[in-house]
Amino acid sequence: MTLQLSARPIEEFYGAIVDTMPILVSGMKDGQQVDIERELMPISFLYDQRENGLEPFRTIMRDNYFFTSAGAAKNKEGNHKWDLRSPLLRDVEVVNAKNLSIGAAKISDEQYEAISGKRVKEVPRDEVVKLHGKGYVRKEGSDLFVPANGEVEEFHEFLNQGRINLSEYAGRVAEETSLRYKTAVDNVMNLYFDSSNHGSAVVRSVVVDRTDSLSYVNGNSNLLSLNGRLAGVAPEALDAFDNANGKAPTPRQQAQAVWEHLGSVDVRKSLTRKGLEDALRSSR
Repeated sequence: MTLQLSARPIEEFYGAIVDTMPILVSGMKDGQQVDIERELMPISFLYDQRENGLEPFRTIMRDNYFFTSAGAAKNKEGNHKWDLRSPLLRDVEVVNAKNLSIGAAKISDEQYEAISGKRVKEVPRDEVVKLHGKGYVRKEGSDLFVPANGEVEEFHEFLNQGRINLSEYAGRVAEETSLRYKTAVDNVMNLYFDSSNHGSAVVRSVVVDRTDSLSYVNGNSNLLSLNGRLAGVAPEALDAFDNANGKAPTPRQQAQAVWEHLGSVDVRKSLTRKGLEDALRSSR
């Protein structure tokens, strides 16, 4: 009999991450090949699925929290590095029940120092206060959501990698959360960092919460929690995502497009709403 492996582009794995990660990475369970080898889902992929994905995956992505491919690492000095696609999380020698400290996987100082590249964001200990517990907030007197500060905007854009319009996403999250809990929501997408003391450097998987539960971005996840949830992406699906050119304009890009448009017209005679809309559209 020929084993029929799942052809689904995205497959969920529920349970403690130390137990499900080896299955996701290898496709093996109890010595049997039960699935294809998969990649961990990046945060930008999750955001794109929530905004632009096809059913049933769009609803699944919105209605669940996910442990992602982003590794939130911290050294003994309290400095942080977030790697959008951390190879450490796929390493069964790192992510296993015997190698944990308060739910985080222990890594060596050398492994921490080796975390580098264009997909890595460093946050020194003294800078964490500008990000921890902060996200997008409702602009006074409107339904528009904006970053709490410049550092939050920069960090969220790093996680997003330009895939969606974060202000629009924040507004959707606020609306869905408000409907679910029947209360006004003024801040969403808060960032959280590991604040525990460890005897070594550690790494955790960054968890992004549901769209109807504030969509917090938590770098303080517990790899031993029985409520862990991973999404394994078929390699070809992730390759297609990486090769796609469509990216949402950042607020700065939109502002620049408007500014350039204003400089190219006689404002007293030629400025039109359609012209502004065309300029914003051209920045996509």
